[in-house]
Amino acid sequence: MKNKLSFEEAKRLSIIKWELYVNHNGYTSNLPTELDELQSNCGLCELHKTKFWHDCDECELSIAGQACYKKDSLYNLWLENRSKQNAKNVLNFIKSLKENS
Repeated sequence: MKNKLSFEEAKRLSIIKWELYVNHNGYTSNLPTELDELQSNCGLCELHKTKFWHDCDECELSIAGQACYKKDSLYNLWLENRSKQNAKNVLNFIKSLKENS
């Protein structure tokens, strides 16, 4: 992406990704172009332009205690078991995020 995203746009793009995962029983590799262009196919990663996997301190997921790299995070639970339910858990959490949570 050429311009920095707003939080609302980053959240919208993240929701699109996770809705696709939910609608495809936990995972799909067929992401729309607008997601392919994002860092880690994630609006929040794109917003905060993390350079390294653990460099996420400003991300709303991290601020809310759900940094993707944490062993017990919703994302990591999904990564270990790409089920529809685990994807729903991530999606619902992202939907609940507020800017600078």
